[in-house]
Amino acid sequence: MPLKEQLENDNNPPDSPFYRFHKDLFFDTGSGDIWKGPEKIIQIPPGQSRLFQIFLENPNITLPHEWLLRNMYPDEHTLPGQFRFDSRIPSLLSKIRRTLKTIDEELLDKIEAVKGRGVRWLDLDYEVEAIQTEAFHQIRQELLRNAAI
Repeated sequence: MPLKEQLENDNNPPDSPFYRFHKDLFFDTGSGDIWKGPEKIIQIPPGQSRLFQIFLENPNITLPHEWLLRNMYPDEHTLPGQFRFDSRIPSLLSKIRRTLKTIDEELLDKIEAVKGRGVRWLDLDYEVEAIQTEAFHQIRQELLRNAAI
């Protein structure tokens, strides 16, 4: 989309929250879009997007597979202690890793499996920051204007 159209379309920012992570990347939780500065890089499908959002909301915390399943699929009632292995989470993790690799090879190391305990988004170098939609809109407008210069 031409820069002028992007600026015009940005007059009505979406309502979903954003996360800034790994240097200058932004994740739109509503659309699943990942942005690098003013440019949309890729859109993550809904299942992967939800799991990625969970990681960004819980950086540097080991998330047990059972907990991930309950938060990814809350309508499936499983009583605590009745956990059985489910291949959906490992499958989504694999897809997320492939997607992140296309953005930046360094991102591959951010999703870390902790044997027997779970998985975590490991980002000690850059703080994951939740950004209100309006703030992201302003940042993006500024980046787009700078790109036009």
